[in-house]
Amino acid sequence: LSKMILCILPIFMQQPGQFALPGGQISIGRSVRVQKAVKIYKPRSSEACLEITADDIVIDFQGAAILSETSPEKGKQEAFGGTGILIRGRKNVTLKNVRVAGYQFNILVENSKNVRLEGCDFDVSRSIRMASEKGPIDTFLNLRDVSAWRTYGAGLWIENGTGCSITGCHATSAQNGAVLVSSRDCTLHNCDFSFNSGWGVALWDSSSNIISYNLIDFVNRPWAGGWGGDAAGVAVANACHHNFFVGNSFTHGGDGFFLSDKVNGGFDAATKGFKFEGSSNDNIVADNDGSWSPNNAFEGTFSQRNIYYKNRAEDSGYGFWLGYSTDSLILENDIRRIRSDGIAIEQGAGTRVIKNRFDQVGGVAVHLWSGTNPEHLTRPSKNLEVRGNEFRACRTAVSLENSSDYAVVDNTFIDTPKPQGLASTLVLEVDAEHQFLQSADFLKLRAIEATKPAGWKLYRERLMPAGPQWLQPEAYAPRDFRKKLFAWTKIDVGTIDLFSLDPTGLYLDLPAWMSSDKNAPPKITRVQCDPSAEELSEFQAEPTRMSEELKREPGEFKVARITGRSADGKRKETIEIPVKTGFWIVDWFKLPGLAYTDQDGWTKLFASKPVRREARKQLFVEPSSAPFPAEVGNSNVAMAARTLFRFKEGKYRFFSLSDDGIRVFLDNREILSRWNHHGPTSDEAVVQINAGVHEIRVEYCQEDGYAVLRLDWEKVG
Repeated sequence: LSKMILCILPIFMQQPGQFALPGGQISIGRSVRVQKAVKIYKPRSSEACLEITADDIVIDFQGAAILSETSPEKGKQEAFGGTGILIRGRKNVTLKNVRVAGYQFNILVENSKNVRLEGCDFDVSRSIRMASEKGPIDTFLNLRDVSAWRTYGAGLWIENGTGCSITGCHATSAQNGAVLVSSRDCTLHNCDFSFNSGWGVALWDSSSNIISYNLIDFVNRPWAGGWGGDAAGVAVANACHHNFFVGNSFTHGGDGFFLSDKVNGGFDAATKGFKFEGSSNDNIVADNDGSWSPNNAFEGTFSQRNIYYKNRAEDSGYGFWLGYSTDSLILENDIRRIRSDGIAIEQGAGTRVIKNRFDQVGGVAVHLWSGTNPEHLTRPSKNLEVRGNEFRACRTAVSLENSSDYAVVDNTFIDTPKPQGLASTLVLEVDAEHQFLQSADFLKLRAIEATKPAGWKLYRERLMPAGPQWLQPEAYAPRDFRKKLFAWTKIDVGTIDLFSLDPTGLYLDLPAWMSSDKNAPPKITRVQCDPSAEELSEFQAEPTRMSEELKREPGEFKVARITGRSADGKRKETIEIPVKTGFWIVDWFKLPGLAYTDQDGWTKLFASKPVRREARKQLFVEPSSAPFPAEVGNSNVAMAARTLFRFKEGKYRFFSLSDDGIRVFLDNREILSRWNHHGPTSDEAVVQINAGVHEIRVEYCQEDGYAVLRLDWEKVG
């Protein structure tokens, strides 16, 4: 037993039981039928807990579990090592209904053909820690080095696999779900790779595969004060060609879909131009939903002849970011409520933007451009077609800076300025839309669409919480709320949204010092620290009452212990959420062009009558919403805010994120200062505070462009 257990088959266990192994365990939950020989090894660096050593077999584990000694119940995921199940050099192997957890690779398939995995659970594999008790941990992933991928691990890793089929499986709650390396003609269908912190599905040097009708949502990680770090629902790198990505839901990802080359572009000094290595070309990306990404719903860079057809790119930073891609066809996509550009392509030639629907794009709906440096001339933005699109409520419809040879024709503009000075110069010799719809690729797409599982729905169709506020970092992956009674998120320091996930309804028991706002969005119960939103609105017209209320009820740390129960009383869930009570008195000013060094000028400004005074429960500015009151506009703005807060004695860490100037005072003592023009920058300070009520005052200014302000504090230890 110290080295291995050899199971000579057939084996049929009628009773539940458990085999204890030196390096792990196999928990037998129900009857297990094994039809060929297997080996169970003590996990060492080159060995697996269980290795399949025969061809032409079907193994139905009927719910059995293979857990490492550092199992999910016991271990830290960054320490997971070894392999759960190994299939190496085999053919025609089918595994059904097995749970494997707690390894660097829960299942590893190498140099094998026609491996089938059906109804298996590969959740909780190795993961880099993404959050601690102190907050998020920034780790930017290495998309372009497969050796780094190997150190990450995955729920499922297939390398040099051919004709493998993964159906009805899931690999969640880790860093990476399913990874294909140098694999061909494989299918991932009707699986769940959601709520991971790296990549839901990742391809490296893998071609002619089909990734269809999978849930790959909420694959994201904290990065630089936001989310991303090159996490993506689907990541494709280094020479991945002729793949079909059809019908998948990869919402709320760092990027929804991320395709790129091996080296992130490159400049060739000999030719004084761009030279790419490992471009991923001729892929079909169709019928997918990449919405609610803080960055790009779809990214496809340094590539050729990729087709994006009938996808949804909504509520994201960018819709499609396709820099340095050539001969891209972007056909019949929905691109709505985008903060920046709908389609952005730098140095792209042969682009075809046809029959897409743009709605409420904050930047440029179709933005195609070229740089002006000599190397840009070697890869110009030219031969462009923008035809038959609908532009509705967009700030700018089309911009083609430094581009040539284009046709902008037959577009519809609704509540959107028509582009000026874009006389078409391109004579279209080939109809790219017709060519695609008559191609063998389109026939194959139709055949894949016919495999859509009965009753299958995108995430957006499942009536679940949607939007970036529902991204919550836990230690190793975004919090998976799907099997809970309710999902919850803090929308500011003292306000919580509860989303009922129980179809029978949800009943709440709240602390007495919290109130429920009945005017929340559908299915959401909004819970707030007193004073309520209605009371705050009353303060607006009474500055004196505002100050008196602040003195009467200074803010403080509290824990909101909220209990929910289902209407039938059979299920109950309690959460404890740290919150801060109280509010800020905020004065807004128009900035009269003061130098940062003019202290007298700033003192006079903040002592003058504000353009607007208001009470806010959170001192927070972010660019994804209208950050400032309409009276002051979005540039050349100054703000002064103060609050009273009750502290216990001890050391406290104050931390801020700002763009532009910020100063923070504690009882008139400056504790944080970055009083200059700068991009988003974080600062922190640790100060000793005596018990009692103390005043916190913030001065802030925003010149132009990007704007952000966040301030929070916590007790050290």
